[in-house]
Amino acid sequence: MAIRINTNLASLSAQRNLGTSNQQLNKTLERLSSGLRINRAADDAAGLAVSEKLRTQIKGFNQATANAQDAINLISTAESGLDQTSQILQRMRELSIQSANDTLVNTDRAKIQEEINQLRLELTRIAETTEYNTRTLLDGSIANATAKVDPVGEIKQNLRVGNTGSNAGLSDFFEQINSAFIAAQPQGIAFENNRLVLYTIGNVVVDVEPTVDVAFEFKIVSYQANSSAPVSVAINVYNSISGFLYSVDPLVSASFSDQGGLEGFAVGHLGQTQALLDLPVLPPPQGNNVGFNMGYVAISNALTLSDIGKSAVIQITPRRDPVTTDSALTFHVGANEGQFLKMGVQDMRAKALRMETLTILGSTDQDSRLKSQNAIGAIDAALDYVNTNRSRLGAFQNRLEYTIQNLQVSKENLTASESRIRDADIAAETANLTRAQILVQAGTSILSQANVAPQSALNLLRG
Repeated sequence: MAIRINTNLASLSAQRNLGTSNQQLNKTLERLSSGLRINRAADDAAGLAVSEKLRTQIKGFNQATANAQDAINLISTAESGLDQTSQILQRMRELSIQSANDTLVNTDRAKIQEEINQLRLELTRIAETTEYNTRTLLDGSIANATAKVDPVGEIKQNLRVGNTGSNAGLSDFFEQINSAFIAAQPQGIAFENNRLVLYTIGNVVVDVEPTVDVAFEFKIVSYQANSSAPVSVAINVYNSISGFLYSVDPLVSASFSDQGGLEGFAVGHLGQTQALLDLPVLPPPQGNNVGFNMGYVAISNALTLSDIGKSAVIQITPRRDPVTTDSALTFHVGANEGQFLKMGVQDMRAKALRMETLTILGSTDQDSRLKSQNAIGAIDAALDYVNTNRSRLGAFQNRLEYTIQNLQVSKENLTASESRIRDADIAAETANLTRAQILVQAGTSILSQANVAPQSALNLLRG
């Protein structure tokens, strides 16, 4: 075996192994002291990327949970205001029932009216002062008044009048062109207040937010009987409680062909506006359907019908872009973009509840009794409106509580996954520490022996 002095290979090998053992010992000590398996990207590049993504989600879930809890607090504040509103309406109803009894006279009812007046003022004051973080909740500023009118095709139909006279029937009445439009039964022809009603359309189905009762009023402003030009059309949107919401002109376009002629008849004209479409608002619809009636009417005292042997075509086409108004609150209750819930609170002021002009006092005792009875019905409608909104708020609060539970479970599962990737296994690292310490001690001892090995060459030199 060769003996060398300049190069001690055994010492070099011992140094390398001792350095490796020291690195393992230092890494183990770092993991045990930090509790983390991954302290830097070099420890596990792929694991760090996954872990950071999970951490992002976990922090998002934490904030979303806090957001949902804040939303519950806001809803609770609004609901408490509605509770007081309901109590006031109950008292007003009680007073109206008392006033409806003829054991009272107008001097007694005047005192009751004074209390009702104060209660009306308090309704508005509560609505305007119920706040959360300086945001007013019951004044209609966060009302969920969304009405989406989706394109539903067009109505295009020939109108044919079978005979003359004030009760002439309609044949081939309004064929259904689009499944979204359901034609009503023929109403016949009748003269009322100089208006000739030719037909009606009912139950037009459009997509409306389920929390909003909306009615539409279509109106053709004017139509010249001897003109084929398109007529001007307006649409008015109404809320079941608040009344008029907004007007859009034009939402639809309408046109008549053959100068307003009907098959076998023509609407006579005297150089003036003869006909218009008048669509009265229906009572608030049930569910998600919005209904309206359409009447084709003539408004001239000098109305005449003459045979022309042609068909008139009325075509109504909805505009292709929906109309939307929305001021509801948005609560971000998820860890990612677009994960939010929306909730609005309707206007609860006296005017919105139709209580602003409520009176039980009339000019005579009999008139006061009738007004008191009418007031009971009006208050019942207001109570139903308030209770409906309270129910919506309660259901939404329950929904938020379920959301919080779901967020917490999701956070728990993600935290467990992130921990498995990033956290150190203390038991395994303790074993690694013991092993590394032994290797370092052994390596140090071997290195010491390797360093003195070349001294054997001296024995040969002495010999």
